[in-house]
Amino acid sequence: MINTPYPTAMRLLRLTLILLGLIPGLLPAQVLLDMARQSNRLGNGSYAAGEYNRAESRYAEALKANPLMPEARYNLGSAFYQQGRYDTAAASYEMAAGLAQDDASRAQAYHNLGNARVKEQKYQEAVEAYKQALRLNPRDEDTRYNLAYALEKMRQQQQDQQNQDNQDQDQQEQEQNEDQQNQDQQDQDQQDQQDQQQQNQQQDESQQEQNQQEAQPMEQMSQQELEQLLEALRYQEEKLQEERMKQKVKPRTPTEKDW
Repeated sequence: MINTPYPTAMRLLRLTLILLGLIPGLLPAQVLLDMARQSNRLGNGSYAAGEYNRAESRYAEALKANPLMPEARYNLGSAFYQQGRYDTAAASYEMAAGLAQDDASRAQAYHNLGNARVKEQKYQEAVEAYKQALRLNPRDEDTRYNLAYALEKMRQQQQDQQNQDNQDQDQQEQEQNEDQQNQDQQDQDQQDQQDQQQQNQQQDESQQEQNQQEAQPMEQMSQQELEQLLEALRYQEEKLQEERMKQKVKPRTPTEKDW
């Protein structure tokens, strides 16, 4: 358990760190290292109390005093992680791995880097981080378990992506088919309309031509037949007159009287 300094001491430390930021060249290196370790311990106390935002500030103060402090960089990543800022946490863990002075610390940084990538559902990057951790510490069963989990999630993610791509492709093809069918139907409707218009036009022209053909002979026949009809009427009238005259002059046959 890390003992938390009295509030007065904490205020003095914060004031010292502020002054350090203003005049960093006035303090000896050992003082800066001591201040960094003190800020890191304060951050650990806040972290243990669940005060992750305050822990983040204290770890940042430690890194301001000693930017190359691997423990503070690693702890800052953990404070980010607990606040759900996984991408920022991953960046801190990656930097901590680069600053670590032994394989065990470096493996732990890569392990947590993998955890942060899992939270982001960046499973392929998580797999690479876990593999790197196992290269440094092959006997870490937690990392081995997390690697198996990340591999399975990556496989599922790739399968889901493949299924989604297939579904999108099917949907696109279906929409293209529907568009083609609609276009074909429009073309067919337009062609039918043109055919109907052409048929109606042909019928109108045919009917008009037929009417002209029928009207023209009627005019010619009426002129020809008119004379023929008059001639026939005159002939019939003459025949009728002759018959009437014959009836008038026909002698009566005498009858014999039987006395």
